[in-house]
Amino acid sequence: MSFDYKKYIQDNPLLKEQKDKCPAATQNLELNTKNRDASIKADYIKYGPLNVDEPGDYWKDLAEYWDTTEEAAKKSLCGNCVAFDISPRMNECMPGEVSDDSGRLGYCWMHNFKCHSARTCRTWAKGGPITEDKVSYDWQERKEGELKEQDDVEFTDQKFDPETRSLSATVKYRPNFSKAYDDLEDAKKSIEAVASKSELMDDAQLKRIKELVRDAFNKYRTHLRNNYRDEYMKIKGRGGVDELSVSGDAGAYDTPYAFAKNKNRKYKPVNKGFTDVNPKELRKKAKGTDYVDLM
Repeated sequence: MSFDYKKYIQDNPLLKEQKDKCPAATQNLELNTKNRDASIKADYIKYGPLNVDEPGDYWKDLAEYWDTTEEAAKKSLCGNCVAFDISPRMNECMPGEVSDDSGRLGYCWMHNFKCHSARTCRTWAKGGPITEDKVSYDWQERKEGELKEQDDVEFTDQKFDPETRSLSATVKYRPNFSKAYDDLEDAKKSIEAVASKSELMDDAQLKRIKELVRDAFNKYRTHLRNNYRDEYMKIKGRGGVDELSVSGDAGAYDTPYAFAKNKNRKYKPVNKGFTDVNPKELRKKAKGTDYVDLM
């Protein structure tokens, strides 16, 4: 019988509470590896060296990048970086042993993966490590946007090894409609702010770009509303949708002018007057209708 990780977590409330607060990458090997590999390949990060005992030209290249000496570069490690988290609560998030002969594992809040204290990267910043839970939670709060993006990761086929306390799973990345909406809205606001500058008012191409970005945002919003209604309502529910018209919602009209008085109309009502009618003669002409004259 395979180990039921979900049941194990549910049966241990304290463990469930702790795991819910842990960064996603600490709980899933595939996600952690994805983030780590991306940090190795990115030119502005270059996490390394791969082998701390045989670093090759890593420290030389890093020293040239920082315009410093190799000796100085070797002192700027993950272990003393401001984003390196080895707080007590983060230690609980780590599966298995956290230390080896070269150093120890911690969590990198800059790039969202478990990194080693003996390595470093080009975005290193002094001031670490993080040793207090309060500081760790402060970092998590500041990284809420990125962590929200990771919340769109769905773990399936989860398997937990009680001996090593390691978790493996199949990772499925769900589309993040909200983030795309936010990014497009930010782009729209940014280009509008630039184009509104008085010295740029005569820039026709910039005005055109502003219109294209605005149209792209509006088309995406409309597409969500018409084709991904649940996602649209989530964004609307958080107050993220700013629309003059709510066409398509219950009780709404497609146009604000549906019942407005048209002050510019050129016709006037015509009073043709009334014609007196003989009630008895009118009733006699109503074929097939029985009537009784009570008067």
